[in-house]
This record gives sequence, structure tokens and C-alpha cells, in this order.
Amino acid sequence: MSSLCAIIFPHYPALAARLALRSGGERHDMIAIERHGSIIASTPEARAVGIECGMTVTRARALQPSVLILQRDAAMEQTTWETILARVHETTPLMIAPRLGLIYCGMDRPVQVRGILHDTYGQGGRAMTQTLALLAAVIAEPGKTMTVPRDGAAQFLATWNTSNLRVLEYSDELVERLRLFGLSTMAHVQHLTRRHLHAQFGTEGHTLHDLLHSVPDRTELPVYSPPPSVVALGRFDDPEREPAALLPVMAMMVEEAWTELAGRHATTIEVQMLDRADNVIVRSSRILAGKVQWSSTFLMTAARTLLQDLLDTDRWCSGLRLKLMGLLQPPAMQATMFRPRPCIDDVIPLVLRRYPHGLRRIVRVDADAYLPERAALLSYYDHDGGAA
Repeated sequence: MSSLCAIIFPHYPALAARLALRSGGERHDMIAIERHGSIIASTPEARAVGIECGMTVTRARALQPSVLILQRDAAMEQTTWETILARVHETTPLMIAPRLGLIYCGMDRPVQVRGILHDTYGQGGRAMTQTLALLAAVIAEPGKTMTVPRDGAAQFLATWNTSNLRVLEYSDELVERLRLFGLSTMAHVQHLTRRHLHAQFGTEGHTLHDLLHSVPDRTELPVYSPPPSVVALGRFDDPEREPAALLPVMAMMVEEAWTELAGRHATTIEVQMLDRADNVIVRSSRILAGKVQWSSTFLMTAARTLLQDLLDTDRWCSGLRLKLMGLLQPPAMQATMFRPRPCIDDVIPLVLRRYPHGLRRIVRVDADAYLPERAALLSYYDHDGGAA
């Protein structure tokens, strides 16, 4: 039975902003995300200087004027998340993402997984069960993996401090009360029953009990079904490195991808250089702004820019791959679903030609009449379709 990996991204909104800025050529390490005037997420560099969740924006700027404070962008976070999922999926077909900022995956290619963690500042945990892997990921250093030995679960829980439960979105009140009760490690909490935990901590106690008692349970990972994307591939008979050979192939790939898009928009574009076995040598990606003017010219410019970033005098490739991810459907348009039908105004003149006094209509006279027969009367249609 092989081990699996949990990858967690604490303070994911700040991490997503960091990766999005980096894909656009900007580099900022000290980033905080605000919502309604309060900090909701920050990078490790920002937390190192004292910027924490719940702090006001004014206080954060006074504490560290150089911090970059951004508003939360849910669309950008989702786009960045799909890019991370696509990279992890390249290493294994077995993967599940229960929520933003958390991935469980197989460890078919551990070297590549470690490379993804290094590039995305994620924290990895490797163990025999999902819960153990998650707990290991919580206390791992950013960009690195912590491994729990096959028979080391008890020792691991004995050293896992309950203060780390904040990363799993448990409340500060629960963490503080656990400390006051002397329950400083998960091994201490593991001895409590579900009834005890509920009596002391309510619903969070139930959640904590379920977390601890799922430690020995192993659930097989499902086969991941990626979201739709557009992929164009170009290959060379002999390895190439010169722009004169690469750019014409990229132009044909862009034309192919633009045709396959069929009016849809993409939120992420990625260019990869491939070896003879179609393995990725190096890649470059960019998250596209939501208000960009989408066109084939823009797509070609973005692809050429990313390819230029990959060119190197010592880098040869046997193929190129262009990926457009995070596809968005074009805005819906009202369509005519049924053929038009003639209405009564079209039919009345035709009937009156043959039966001049054959149609009558109700004409309202007095809406407030006491007697119903005085409220309206019957009138003949004239030849123009109106009441006579």
C-alpha cells in the first residue's frame, strides 16, 4: 500500500495574489489581502513582521509601510487554483481537491511534487492516510514536505501541537481552551470521547473528534477529471532552440487554439517546451486579467511573450505545447426558439372582411360601477380592428 500526499496552502488568498503577480512579471513577497478594511490573509513574509488576520488596514500599513495590500479577488483565486491543479495532475491521475487551498494526490512522481511545492509555496505532508498527511502538511515548512513513517503515527500525534489547529480553521477560543485544559498535543485530545469534546467545545468538538478518529482510515483517491482546456501541440523533427524555428510553429499553434476556442475566453495561458518524449522541460504561464480585450492578436502576443521568456542558448526542445485553461463561455444571448405565430390583431381584419358584424369585444366603461352590467358593454369591431 503506497503513501499519499496532502498539499495545503495556508492563507490561500494571499498566496494566489503572489502567484498571479509573479506570472505577470511582478515580484512581491510581502502581501496582505483585505476585505471590508480588515486583513484576512497574508504571506509568511508579512506575518513575520507582525501582520496578522483581523488587523485593520491602517494598522498594517503603519506597522509595515512596504507591505502590498490588495482587495480579495475570487475570480483570480479560482484561476490560480485551476493552474495549480493542472500542474499536480501532471504528476498523478489520482487526485481530489475538497476545497480551495487543499489537495490530496498520489505520490507517483515525488520529485515533481516537491518542485510544485517549491514553486507555489505550498506545504506537503506524506503519510499512509489522508488525515495523517493533512496534519503533516500543516506543520511542514512552506515549499517542503514532511513525511510520517508507516509505524510512526502515535509518535507524530504526540508531538503535534494543538495550536496548529488554527491553520485548519478552528477558532482561537477552542485552541486557547485546549491549552488551559493542558491538552497541548493531539495525543492528549485523542483520549477524550465524542461526548466530552461536545460538552466542552460544542460543534467544533464533534469536528475535532471526527478528525482524530479518521487518522487510521485510508480512503482511496479517485481519478481526477480536469476542467476543459484547449491544447495545441507542435513537434520538430530535430531539436530546435532558435526563435526563427520556434515562432512560426507557435503561430500555427495559436491559430489552431483560437479556432478550437470557438468564442470562449481563457483565464490562463501556458507555454511549455517539451523533450522528445513530450515531457515538460520548462514552462511559463500567465493569468489573464478579466477585462482583457480577447482576440487572436492578443493571444498571439501573449504566447510569443511567454515563449521569449523560455528561450535560452543552451536550451533545446523537440516540441512546444500551448495550453489555454479556465475556459469561460461567452455571454448568453436571447435566441428565437419558436417561429412567430399570428396574434389576434392579425386575424381580426381577415374575419371582418367576411363577417362584418361577426365579432364583438368587451369595452370597460366604469371600473367602480356598483352593478356588474354597468361596468362594461359589448361593442362591435369596426373594419380597422377597433371598437365601433
